Amino acid sequence: MFKRPGQFIKQYLLEHDAASIAEMHQAYVGDPQSPAPGSIRYENIQRKQRGKPSLRGPTYHSFYCYFRPLIYLGLVELVGEEPMQYPKGDPADLGFAVATEWRQGGVRRLWRLIQAGIADDVSWNDPYRAKYGSH
Repeated sequence: MFKRPGQFIKQYLLEHDAASIAEMHQAYVGDPQSPAPGSIRYENIQRKQRGKPSLRGPTYHSFYCYFRPLIYLGLVELVGEEPMQYPKGDPADLGFAVATEWRQGGVRRLWRLIQAGIADDVSWNDPYRAKYGSH
């Protein structure tokens, strides 16, 4: 069943010990080859069969911006960092499956759900309203 971003993040972190924002975003949008139930791509397949318009998934940046208030509200915490690697050379010239040389770059931050995040349902539904209040 399709969920709003906050509910999806909460469920994903309940099922996984820790995850990066990029990993959660990819799971939420769905794999183009085999979308998992609960992803936007899977939901769009279901909607197409019912004759309904498809949904547009969030960009990574909007998903990241949605995640930030969850940190501020104390629903998730940083648990570690992993170094990221990228193929050497121009990505347009390299097939990622055949790249053999890798360069270091940046870190991937891993987040986990904390006890306060498990109990709080209101903030997950609308973290902006929970953080800033209604106008």
